[in-house]
Parts: sequence; C-alpha cells; structure tokens
Amino acid sequence: MPTKLISEQSDDSTPFLMEKTFDIHIGHAIKQELTKQRRSAAWLANELHCCRTNAYLIFEKKYIDTELLLRISSILEYNFFALLSDYFEQKRK
Repeated sequence: MPTKLISEQSDDSTPFLMEKTFDIHIGHAIKQELTKQRRSAAWLANELHCCRTNAYLIFEKKYIDTELLLRISSILEYNFFALLSDYFEQKRK
C-alpha cells in the first residue's frame, strides 16, 4: 500500500507521519542502476570510501539515509530522488 502523509502535528510534534511504507526498494534500484552502468559493487565501494561488503549491504536496504542516497546519486550521476518522487506522484493518482 502506498505511503500516506498526514500534515497534522502528531503527539510527538512530528510534522509528517508516515502511515504505510513505500512499495519501492531503493537498494534494488541502486543495484539495478549500477548494473545498467556496468559497474561493480567494488567500484561503488571505492567511490563511497567503504568496503565492498557495505556496498552489498546497501543493495539489501529497502530504506536509506538521504545523505548516503545523495552521495550515491552523485557518484552514479542518477537522481534517485526523482525516481522516488515520480513513484510517489504515480501512487497519488
């Protein structure tokens, strides 16, 4: 089920409460783009200055920190935020 955003303040003063999760798996999207570019997990790990094991762990994450996603977007020259935004807009219709 797509995410619904509630604009009212919740009890803990969080401005937006996520009721459901996105159907998209960002780690798989990153792996797919990496494969499309014919690049390896080792290459990505080198660009991120981390070990290859951590790159593989990224591929398994359904959710990812926005700062890390920004770094990966920059490295791969692919806007994963636009992918998420497009997905969200499709689900709203």
